[in-house]
Amino acid sequence: MQVYNQPFIKSFFFRFIIMLLVLSLMIPATASPSAFAAGSIYVNVNYDESGNAKNTKLYNGSTYSGSVGGSWGIYNSLAETDYVTIENAPQREDYSLKIVSNTKNVSTGRNNLGGTEAGNTGIAGKLVFEASVYMNSTTHRREIQFRSLNAPYPATSTTNISALTFNTAGEIRDASNQFLTHYEKNSWYKIKMFIDNSARSITYFLNDQYLGESSLPSVWMNIRHIYLNQYFQSGMQAEWMVDDLKLAEYVSVTGISTSVAQLELPESASTNIVVTALPQNASDQRLLWSTDDPDVATVINGTVHALKEGSTTVNVSTYEGNYSLAVPVAVTKPVPPLGIILPDEISLAVTSKQTLQPVFNPENTTNQGLSWSSNSPAVAIVNAVGEITGISVGSTVITAVSQADPTISAEVTVVVTPYIPVASVAITSPPSQISKYDSLQLIANVEPANATESQLSWVSDHPEIVSVTADGKIQALGVGTATVSANTVNGVGDSVTLEVVAPQPENPEEYDELRQRWKETLIGKDSLDVNDTAVQTIIETNASAAQQYWENMQLSSGGTTLWNDLPASASDSTFINNHYTRLKTMALAYQTKGTSLYHNSGLKDDLLQAMDWMLDNLYTEMGTEFGNWWNWDIGVPNRLADILILMYDELTPEQILRNTASIDHYIGDITSASFTQTGANRSDIMLIQVRMGLVEHNYDRLIQARNGMSELFQYTAAGDGFYEDGSYVQHSTIAYTGSYGEVLIQGIGNLMFLLNGSTWEPIVPEMNNVYRWINEGFAPILYKGQAIDMTRGRAIVRPAADAYYSGRNILAGIARIAVTSPAELSLQLKSLVKYHVEYQLSRGISYYQFPLDLADTIKDWVEDPAIVPATDFQAHYELSGMARSVHRGEDFLFGVSKSSKRIATYELTNGENPKGWYTGDGMTYLYNQDLSQYTGSFWATVNWNRLPGTTVVSRTRNSSNYQYGDGETVPLNSWAGGTTLDTFGVTGMELIQNGTQMQARKSWFTFDNEIVALGAGITSTDNLPVETVIEQRKLKEDNSNRFFVDGEALNGTTAYEEIENPAWAYLEGNVTGSNIGYIFPNHSPIKLTRQIQEGRWSDINLSNPPSATAPTELLQNYFLTMWIDHGNNPADSQYEYMILPNASKQETKEYADSPDVTILANSKTVQAVRENTLNVAGYNFWTDTLTTIDGVTSNKKASVMIRKNPGADTIELSVSDPTLENQGYIELELDAEAAGILGKDDRIEVLQLSPTVKLKINMKDTLGRTLLIKLQTQ
Repeated sequence: MQVYNQPFIKSFFFRFIIMLLVLSLMIPATASPSAFAAGSIYVNVNYDESGNAKNTKLYNGSTYSGSVGGSWGIYNSLAETDYVTIENAPQREDYSLKIVSNTKNVSTGRNNLGGTEAGNTGIAGKLVFEASVYMNSTTHRREIQFRSLNAPYPATSTTNISALTFNTAGEIRDASNQFLTHYEKNSWYKIKMFIDNSARSITYFLNDQYLGESSLPSVWMNIRHIYLNQYFQSGMQAEWMVDDLKLAEYVSVTGISTSVAQLELPESASTNIVVTALPQNASDQRLLWSTDDPDVATVINGTVHALKEGSTTVNVSTYEGNYSLAVPVAVTKPVPPLGIILPDEISLAVTSKQTLQPVFNPENTTNQGLSWSSNSPAVAIVNAVGEITGISVGSTVITAVSQADPTISAEVTVVVTPYIPVASVAITSPPSQISKYDSLQLIANVEPANATESQLSWVSDHPEIVSVTADGKIQALGVGTATVSANTVNGVGDSVTLEVVAPQPENPEEYDELRQRWKETLIGKDSLDVNDTAVQTIIETNASAAQQYWENMQLSSGGTTLWNDLPASASDSTFINNHYTRLKTMALAYQTKGTSLYHNSGLKDDLLQAMDWMLDNLYTEMGTEFGNWWNWDIGVPNRLADILILMYDELTPEQILRNTASIDHYIGDITSASFTQTGANRSDIMLIQVRMGLVEHNYDRLIQARNGMSELFQYTAAGDGFYEDGSYVQHSTIAYTGSYGEVLIQGIGNLMFLLNGSTWEPIVPEMNNVYRWINEGFAPILYKGQAIDMTRGRAIVRPAADAYYSGRNILAGIARIAVTSPAELSLQLKSLVKYHVEYQLSRGISYYQFPLDLADTIKDWVEDPAIVPATDFQAHYELSGMARSVHRGEDFLFGVSKSSKRIATYELTNGENPKGWYTGDGMTYLYNQDLSQYTGSFWATVNWNRLPGTTVVSRTRNSSNYQYGDGETVPLNSWAGGTTLDTFGVTGMELIQNGTQMQARKSWFTFDNEIVALGAGITSTDNLPVETVIEQRKLKEDNSNRFFVDGEALNGTTAYEEIENPAWAYLEGNVTGSNIGYIFPNHSPIKLTRQIQEGRWSDINLSNPPSATAPTELLQNYFLTMWIDHGNNPADSQYEYMILPNASKQETKEYADSPDVTILANSKTVQAVRENTLNVAGYNFWTDTLTTIDGVTSNKKASVMIRKNPGADTIELSVSDPTLENQGYIELELDAEAAGILGKDDRIEVLQLSPTVKLKINMKDTLGRTLLIKLQTQ
């Protein structure tokens, strides 16, 4: 290597200047306000909306809708020649509106914006109208029209204006018909208009460039209608494409920010200053630029050009609001080159090319231009950018000379070798035909093997039919013919023509076999004993309902409903879903053996006629969704897909396709990016798609459904889905394992069962996550056959679908998965199912209340002695992703339901659960042998203001809303989590109660046979009573439970009683094994009631429409309720109590006299408890300040558990971030010595073992996960 330098000078100074420049680019000029401002959107249509029919001609009377703003009408159309359609647009990848005119002036419009009240409608104020447009000609007139009411209010007339006109001379004209600019055909234009209704003016922009302004008529007040008009010209078809149409409130500029505080540039350099008007969605983003000294530097649209050494200032201001910034600019002399480095030698073949990459010293040399030359151009030449081309065999020297300083240069020796041409390329053994979805690796041989330029370029002439990767792997994407070529740079190559054919399963009967498989899930297998009493009960119940529906169905009434008790509604779509529920009941009766309706021809004829009537009137292929979207996209399609399976043999292919077309209309394209369904909703829709694919014999649909399943098996870290800790969330913020998770596991079980062993069987590695979900997500929340209520969301208020119903559905899903699982996993799942089914059976549930095709299978498992029921395990689960804690002790389960910034307090939707106000505020659940505690009419009669475990401000709450309940949102606290160690756990919640000023810090410590509940920092300024509820327990029907406080019996009913100095209490359970002891360590006064509580299901399950009214029967239960009164406006109040599950009266008294636990701390800084017999302690550190208790110090919010085992000379420690927000570290110090590390999580760093143990734990992205370490003490 040869390098020619000036005397070497370290370029520290120059590097320092560059470092300052880089740092300056990273410093914001000003503190930024909120990135976006709220601005109302009145109309928003992108034409990709799932409810809009695609590639369909729309005429007068048809409508289409946007995501905001309602339906648009179509006017003055003519069949086939003049119409509106939504189709893929040229030069875009999405759908656009297309207006076609041949013989008519076609219009489309959105009427009555702002309401329908006469004389007082429309949208006033300052507005922004945006759209993208594309015209196929410049010889047709096209207009964007607005209509306004005429001032003054109340208006009696209107005015139309052509706000923007594309005329027949290729001109764009404004509302005053003044010329703005020209336009061209076959080009997209982005239009923006600022409409100031008060000032009566419009400002125009095209492709973000200002065009001009125009005035509006003096009577103008608002925008009431929007029209898009296209005028025809005889003999020429006019086409107008429109997309991304939006009418929104004008968002004013409130400030300005810049990417740099100051700037330093060498002479002749340039750079961009990024300046943003605030908020980021401000309507007018125009900026004005200037410099104080244009001789030093100039600026054009934010690009600064440095001219000569000196200082100046770049000034930028907003067009609106006159917000401005000044950026100082220093222009420096250029940095000269000190040296250039090139490689010693390179080699290339004749005709080959290679570009040299010189390295400058210093690296920030200002002028890095070089002049290149070759001392033997006959051997190799070099161009102006350093690209060398080999000419002939030999060697030469290439020289690079600095343009800034010709004394600086470098050389490289270039050796040119002989060019060996490619003689041939042959694609070996290519197929001539492949099926859609197949993939194949093509191999091409290049001869000779040592050819100079043997690199191949693979190309498909129809990549939409066959795609090919850079290494020759092909994928068949569509039916048709494509030619795939492999060529060298010199054009030598080979090609293969591939015919892609429609895929077909190897077994032509596979569609029907799978369809029969699903049919059996509905009506049972042929082996089903219809004479069995339990089976008869089920099928006769269904047949009786079907008979009644049939008799009352009115096919010839010409009305808007088939049943008078299902009246039509224009706002609630539930009645449509209910229609299909009844039709499915009738289809089941028609296909189920053993009833009088089996294959009844009259029923069949009426059922088929009713299906056609539904498509004509209620679930039409062109309809617009209203009310609950779920009815249209999931509820009806689920029922209709089953009806199509059941009635398949009675339907023509045309009838089947007509029904599936309607389903497609509402669900939309599941392969589109706009399809974003997750979790249970996604599994429902994929199962709908599979059933449609089976009745259509549609290979493509089945592939799409299979591929759409893949997302179901993924873990999530936010929003909907399964979390690594076993949590399941739906609706973004609701803990829903026992409801939507129930639907998900059923759906996945059904999909895996239905597609098992088929051509469309899903095979993705993530499928194994399902087994983890069962073990870590479902098993913990199942208790003796039921799904615990704190994971069921609003489903707790459904009287016909209690926790055992949810548990049964979960078990059915698990059973489906067990049927298709590998043997070892299958046995584990069967054991789990058997354990819980036995409890279901003990409650009078029949096997045949499971899906009929599964019933005998599950019965066989239960009766098979080789399948051992799963054991009732002891464990603690912190399900931090959904803010739930589950502690499984010896024959009991204790649960805590919390809320946080991530998890809402409760959910009210469709009138369900309007009183769930406090169910997420630390409500506790105790499950034991009283398996009916939370079933029956518990939720109808419980006092929702005093739920056990909660601390509440006693106040009046609203329960009348049908959607969006009182306080139904995420609270402000981040803390809602804990940690687990072996079978023990500690959890906590910082309570910041929605709608009040009350705050509290609440902890629960769960050991072997006791739960310790602590509260501290209870503070409120609401001037209302604050209570902590210890218990609200449903009692026996005759109220005969014995209850004692400090040995004194308190039986019968008690409207209200205050106990001044209690030490303990004991409640006899409703059944054996359900007694509960209560300990009050600080003897604080408690209050209690023991009385009848009344309620109706209709109180907590509001009905809309009235035909869906929930049961109104007045129900009664006896309850015992205990609470601690903190008084009005408490300041730093506390509570302490313990729960002893299954303890006898004597055991409770003895525990009160000599408790196994010591409360180490109960303050708003730290809460801690030690279980002395277990040598286990738990700690909740509530602040990010250094805090020490019991020899344990933490510098951050943390949940910690420690177990010391003197016999084994070990210390075990668990820690978690209960806020789920710590992206840094928790540092812990233990007042103990250790001799070594027996095991630890990789995230735990041991800083020292002596004289104290110091740990540094990386909590980044742990999402509340428990981290463990085990130390040797000797």
